[in-house]
Amino acid sequence: MTTGTPTPVTATVLDSQGRPWAGQLVTLSATGATATFGSSTGTTDSAGVFTTTVNVASGTAPGTVVTVTATSGPLTTPDTATVAATITATVSIVGNTEDVAISPDGTFAYVTGIDNRTVTRIDTATNTVVGSPIAVGTGVPYGPSGVAISPNGSFAYVTDWNSGVVHRINTATNSVIGSPIPTGAQPGRVEIGPNGTFAYVTNEGSDTVSRIDTATNTVTATISVGASPFGLAISPDGAFAYVTSWGSGTVSRIDTATNTVTATISVGTNSLCVAISADGTFAYVTNTGTNTISRIDTATNTVVDSPFTVGMGPRDVAISPDGAFAYVTNNASGTVSQIITAIDTVTATITVGNEPSGLAIGPNNSFAYVTQRNANAVYRLGT
Repeated sequence: MTTGTPTPVTATVLDSQGRPWAGQLVTLSATGATATFGSSTGTTDSAGVFTTTVNVASGTAPGTVVTVTATSGPLTTPDTATVAATITATVSIVGNTEDVAISPDGTFAYVTGIDNRTVTRIDTATNTVVGSPIAVGTGVPYGPSGVAISPNGSFAYVTDWNSGVVHRINTATNSVIGSPIPTGAQPGRVEIGPNGTFAYVTNEGSDTVSRIDTATNTVTATISVGASPFGLAISPDGAFAYVTSWGSGTVSRIDTATNTVTATISVGTNSLCVAISADGTFAYVTNTGTNTISRIDTATNTVVDSPFTVGMGPRDVAISPDGAFAYVTNNASGTVSQIITAIDTVTATITVGNEPSGLAIGPNNSFAYVTQRNANAVYRLGT
């Protein structure tokens, strides 16, 4: 269901023998979002059918479940549909965009350009690039990969894949400050703890995770995990970090107080990225090799239910702040899957083009940005 566009609604009335019942009054109502009907009442035709349209208000958050109820005499039948996101803006950026992070207040975003060694700032109010791209690193052939913004919005940390370092950006001046922070080989993703005092970095080439003290900007711990770690997420309370290792098909759970692995969870083939819900109760993992998503119960650190299918080559995953829905970039099929987390089901597939990579959801659920490798663009999803 797309907002601002009339969607057909059909109600069928049958008699006690299961035959079409003509001339019956049908009344429609909607809950879950503001919606208007072409006609909220009408009578069934010779086939027992009443057809009209429903129009959900523009701006309704993606993933909102709208229930339309048809009433005819003593009979009441509800049906549900989910609001699907669409591309609402395209931001042109030079180079292959890899990862994206949105500021905590939702006013700006940073996007890494992995091949041209830059970071670009986007004004989320206008969906335009602010200033010149920020030169970050000298790594060849690949430079900036992951990006994370501090909880107070003052700094961003950027991994430099080929150089084995992390750079720090002052968001007030959009400039790199301080010396590069050496990590392990081929740093991929970076995440900052909720209190802003530490960050974790996955080192794909050395099978480790580095912990950075953000007060001193030095590595204070190096933790061995599975083969080829890439994705990373920190629990909302900052107590644990979950790391995906695509080379071993596992997720390592790190206790951030002791910097030790306390659980290793087997997921799918080529487990690439991970996201944790805002309430910390579950995590989603993309399994690139099987085109599936695994759900982890964080209380037991076990995979619950069977992995469910998304598009081809799922890469990044993000869960909305309210936990109601998630997005997954499908790198090989050029799509984004929209998932309702209550039922672990894909309810919409949004075509975005060639090789979608990173994604991030804004703080109020209403928009997301998707990076696009080989397309020189970032797409904004919304309603």
